[in-house]
Amino acid sequence: MKFFTRFRLETYLLIFLSAAQIVFFAVFKPQLFFFGSWQETLKALLFYFFFGGHFLIFAFAFFHLYFLARFLFVSANRFFERAGNSKSAPIFKSLTYLTFATGLVMFADALHIGNLLGASKEKIIYGSNLVMNLDKAVFGFYPAFAGFWNAEASLPEWLEKLLVNSYLWMGILLPILFLVLAFLNKELFRKYILVFALTVTISNPIWYSLPAISPHFMYRYNVLQAEAPREITQAVKEYKYSGVLLDYQEDIAETKRKIYNSFSGATEDFYPLTTFPSMHAAWGTMIAYFAVRLWTPLIIVVLPWWLLNMAGAVYTQWHYASDMLSGALIAALVIIAVNYIFRLERKKTDQNHLVFLDVLKGDLKKLREFSKKGITTLVSFRGKRGESL
Repeated sequence: MKFFTRFRLETYLLIFLSAAQIVFFAVFKPQLFFFGSWQETLKALLFYFFFGGHFLIFAFAFFHLYFLARFLFVSANRFFERAGNSKSAPIFKSLTYLTFATGLVMFADALHIGNLLGASKEKIIYGSNLVMNLDKAVFGFYPAFAGFWNAEASLPEWLEKLLVNSYLWMGILLPILFLVLAFLNKELFRKYILVFALTVTISNPIWYSLPAISPHFMYRYNVLQAEAPREITQAVKEYKYSGVLLDYQEDIAETKRKIYNSFSGATEDFYPLTTFPSMHAAWGTMIAYFAVRLWTPLIIVVLPWWLLNMAGAVYTQWHYASDMLSGALIAALVIIAVNYIFRLERKKTDQNHLVFLDVLKGDLKKLREFSKKGITTLVSFRGKRGESL
């Protein structure tokens, strides 16, 4: 158990593990480190190591702006002194540590995705057909082209939009919960970032071994110009698209593909090969779990969203049903593993570990006290004014 006592878990599971992957690519695939030009390469490095990568960019931007504003405020006024450590050095040191660690994970992931560009057309076709057939073997039909939610099923338009938006909301809820946990629960925050990172790390070799593109790219648009098995071709041919789904696929899906291309350094003719397992399912499961752990009554809202997110990913044909099941399973296993590893971590008080989280919690406490005092003063003032009248 001495292995877990020298450094904190984040150092092992975020920094060391990601660094090992980056060193591997530096030795065997150095071309992956060049993002078109030195300007683009520099921009990518700043993007990862200052903002923690694509998915948490707004959360880390908030942290940087918050503590910069706090530093300027504290420099002129000691209002926050009682809320926590007012010294700026340990705050920025701990924030830089976490930003760098998260950026390292996302940078390693970007290298993995860039490496997928070398996947052959035959391998992608094989992977896509394999996952599609796995859906048929598990469910007895092809869920992405199921008749119960095509245009002939006459689903209410509000339900179709709810399915689409529940799928899209994952990208918004991910950084929001990240921020909420940062203010309210340090231990859950630490577990959250570890689960977020490890689900990606575990999925990378699976994506490389079984690259597959989304059902609508593979079968509706047939971007690989491949001849699909007859049974799949028939299911796709019989599927009737609703207006809501067509709008999504032609507008939002194209936008997401361009964002993905920019994120991975891919060219315009590249399509995502990271469907199986699905990070939408993995991170959706992670969000649901930690939201309920934070406050149990949230299950009333979180559970329906989780189900809609899982169904919406298949309805929009961005994922196969097997992607969602495998993604949720990976998240569940990683959550169990992280909870177990935390119990092995040496129990000690380390005031310098992620001290910015302690400061955030102290600031929030001070704000609550200030708000409570303000409300009390306002009520008292109105009461005296009423008596005078």
